[in-house]
Amino acid sequence: MPSTLPFYVVNAFTTEAFRGNPAAIVFVNETQLQDTSLLQNIANNFGQPMTAFLHDRSTASSAAFNVRWFTTVHEGALCGHATIASSGLLFSVPNVHSVAFGADVITYHTQSGIVVTARKVDEWIELTMPAAPTKSLPEEKTLQIGQIVSKALGKDVRVKFAGVGVGLFSERLLVEIDVDDDLAGCVPKPQIFLETGYPINIITSTSTDGSVAFLSRMFAPAFGIPEDHVCGSAHCSLTPYWANKSAKDGAELLAKQVSVRGGDIRTIWHEAEGTITLSGQIKVIMKGEMFV
Repeated sequence: MPSTLPFYVVNAFTTEAFRGNPAAIVFVNETQLQDTSLLQNIANNFGQPMTAFLHDRSTASSAAFNVRWFTTVHEGALCGHATIASSGLLFSVPNVHSVAFGADVITYHTQSGIVVTARKVDEWIELTMPAAPTKSLPEEKTLQIGQIVSKALGKDVRVKFAGVGVGLFSERLLVEIDVDDDLAGCVPKPQIFLETGYPINIITSTSTDGSVAFLSRMFAPAFGIPEDHVCGSAHCSLTPYWANKSAKDGAELLAKQVSVRGGDIRTIWHEAEGTITLSGQIKVIMKGEMFV
């Protein structure tokens, strides 16, 4: 007799069916959560940018889950958009989880530590994540990265900054290009980003819209994500970078990821705590059962 696993597909950082970043959310038992091969096969079968596997560890008074995240080919250490999607689902759909539906906070136990989300009064979901410091690359390396980024974005771009994360975030590259290079209008060739040597490639610029602090796109072909539609964890790096440039520690910044699907993000850097808060909305687009 096959096991039945309930699942949902939820778009994060949008309220529309065909925008934002979709995540599959699958509810599993404790034994299934430890079966890496099973989880990877399920994620590959869903084919979503990320699949979150949740194991319930709630009490009568508090909502809590163990969670693991998988792309189609790789286990992720941290995923912002799938966490926003999971929490938005649990907070807003009454028949999914009775404790979470009535709660204001959900705690996730992950391989990267504790992650907490909160329900906001305006139906945005707020997630606290570690801030990711970025150190600038030497000039020679920056020139090399600029050539690769230009080739990958399909046009010559002016690189204003190139830096790499440290610690937990050492696999990511952050590159700022000039606003006149029109990041949203670029037609990228994601596989070329493999040449940078960094699995995660975050490209950003200022915005011509005065209400938007910055724009971004993220490419991770080495992790099976040619371009991430809207990447929450990329803002662990983007938020302190732009807040520091604008001297707005503690101020809310509105950001847009300008992939084809696109999405809207609110973010705040808390320098003293070494964290950011990331907020987004969700749209539930699918539910069903999987038999394994």
